[in-house]
Amino acid sequence: MLRSIRRAGLAAALALAAPAAAVSFADLATLSLAAPVVIRATVVKAERIAARDTPGVPAGTVRLLVTAATAAAIAAPGEVAPRLAYLVDVPLDARGRPPKLV
Repeated sequence: MLRSIRRAGLAAALALAAPAAAVSFADLATLSLAAPVVIRATVVKAERIAARDTPGVPAGTVRLLVTAATAAAIAAPGEVAPRLAYLVDVPLDARGRPPKLV
């Protein structure tokens, strides 16, 4: 389960960190095929976690606690919760702000 969360975080980080042209369909397909759980969800809330609570996060990035509403479970070994929460590290923009996810 932890591996799938890490992969999901990696996929989210790839999608946010790189321009759309830099993340290929093949990259996302490879991550999706390797994951035991694939979910389509809509971000409901993204909260920035204070720097003092996130040791080890590289400079120029911020850790967010993202809450998402499940729209569909594409692949899952069992039931999926209607709301999901996960951590993701995203790069800050030129003004020092995280990307707008909601």
